[in-house]
Amino acid sequence: MVVIETPQFSNSRRIIVIANNITFKIGTFGLASDNFFDRVTELSRKLGMLRMYLSANSVSWLGIADEVTDQFWTAWSKPENPNKGFKFLYLTHDLVKRLKEKGGESVITEAVKEQGQAVRQIKAVIGSQDDLVRIGAYLVQLGQRAVQVEGQPIILKVVP
Repeated sequence: MVVIETPQFSNSRRIIVIANNITFKIGTFGLASDNFFDRVTELSRKLGMLRMYLSANSVSWLGIADEVTDQFWTAWSKPENPNKGFKFLYLTHDLVKRLKEKGGESVITEAVKEQGQAVRQIKAVIGSQDDLVRIGAYLVQLGQRAVQVEGQPIILKVVP
């Protein structure tokens, strides 16, 4: 909560400010921050106070599923020449088993053969942590007014 004085409210006015910062997960919102935003918005409505949202973000953020980042292998199109590209990424059966024992399905795989070896081809990585995909810009679209620096790489059109 902040107390401000303006020409229209010379006796001061209390407002609620919600902000995110580009230095933390590039200023984006995930589930926990979205829930917080919602609760603070409800509080501002209940108290009849102005809510101001200040943001410095880079639109979106994709996290990394740490449990698999240093564990996957590459099935190269031509193993002798990796510059020719790859067929798919895979995990060993043992790692998939360990991940399942930890609980949850943080990665979806399919049994395949790679150079005669039974492996698990990665079909999808979900990750075991919350907030691996976060969005920053969509909250601006919920507002009534937006101020943006010209010349930035994205312009959001905000319609009241």
